[in-house]
Amino acid sequence: MTFYITIYAGFLALAAFFRLLGCGCSSFDVASRLAAFLVSGMVLFSGYLIPVFNMKRWLFWIYYLNPLAYGFSALMSNEFKRFDITCAGSSLTPRNVPGVVDTYPNELGANQVCTLPGAQPGSSVIPGRDYLSAAFDYDVDDQWRNFGILIAFFCWIYYPSRIGSRIPKSWSRHACNHSFLERERRTQEVE
Repeated sequence: MTFYITIYAGFLALAAFFRLLGCGCSSFDVASRLAAFLVSGMVLFSGYLIPVFNMKRWLFWIYYLNPLAYGFSALMSNEFKRFDITCAGSSLTPRNVPGVVDTYPNELGANQVCTLPGAQPGSSVIPGRDYLSAAFDYDVDDQWRNFGILIAFFCWIYYPSRIGSRIPKSWSRHACNHSFLERERRTQEVE
């Protein structure tokens, strides 16, 4: 259930972002081009493609202004906090190469090491929270904080876009205002 609630909160935050983008642009063409550019940056700086600790300091602020980053962190915490990862096969080094080397065991042996982030020497089991901490610099205790931040993003973006869509047509040339006011005019004519 937590997974679905977090997905829905992320959807609301991004839908509000796209609505604000639509209200701020003069046409759909401009809004869709700007959205493509901004969403690419949001995905890039969400913490998956570039982990938080590898981001350049001069672009790190994008991570904090990105609702995708908080949604991704909350979802990863939700998924990894309950299970352990077993280190076997291709996660071991040195390992067997089919048809070339068959001298090493497929489970953690005396002269092998697990290469997954968060692994402890001599242990073939990695707790999910240790993996998240080492691979992404996430803490599973921040799951509900990140969910709350997603809701705050929704409110912070949605309400200004609703207020902006009420600006009279004579004050603005934005497409959002035209469609909103046109619909309002048609509704008044019907009544």
